[in-house]
Amino acid sequence: MGDLIIKNNPDSGRSGQEECLLFAKYFVENLKAPHKQIRQVTFKSIHPDDPRAPAVWNLMTQMDISDKLNLSVDAGGVSNINYYVEGSRKVVRVLNPEFDYMEVSPNLSPEALYATNVFE
Repeated sequence: MGDLIIKNNPDSGRSGQEECLLFAKYFVENLKAPHKQIRQVTFKSIHPDDPRAPAVWNLMTQMDISDKLNLSVDAGGVSNINYYVEGSRKVVRVLNPEFDYMEVSPNLSPEALYATNVFE
């Protein structure tokens, strides 16, 4: 594994030392408080005749990296919290000619981990 080298930033005009200090401030500000993590969430397709099916299918097929999901879960104290999608795993199977089964399990990080931007 290579060493992290922080050099002068020609775009901002900051020295390597100033850049390093900003990275330290970024980590302290965004990681000093605990945040609710979601280990795993899976969205599953539902039968096309279900009135919720279009919304579920749209979510599963349009979800992309850096999208934000707002989740509320009855258990675990997660209520109205935004999470960034950082990747996902998809499983697709043909059940019958009329209905494909799909599962999407996104990797999520709390938006609060990125709330303070010290680089502006």
